[in-house]
Amino acid sequence: MGSAPLVYPWPMPSDTPAAHKPRIVKPASGESGPVYNYRGALIGSNEKGTVWSFSLEGFPGGGWSGLGNIDLIVRVVDSWCDTGKLPAPYVTPLRNPA
Repeated sequence: MGSAPLVYPWPMPSDTPAAHKPRIVKPASGESGPVYNYRGALIGSNEKGTVWSFSLEGFPGGGWSGLGNIDLIVRVVDSWCDTGKLPAPYVTPLRNPA
């Protein structure tokens, strides 16, 4: 009795084109984790790699912090760069549009 494979409604980081791979611009040090550049976003983490943040020009608020992993950031940045929208579940539906 096998289980069905998980199917994600978005591309996984391994599915992203080679041109869209996060690239290290500053290696990890004793004070912080590595800093990556990905499609114009600067992505960084704490020294343990457990809390991530990013900044991206034109993104609402300039970026986010307190995120759990780089894969989530890649998904958010891809969606924003490709569509100008946030991916689900970050999309807030309009309430009673007038």
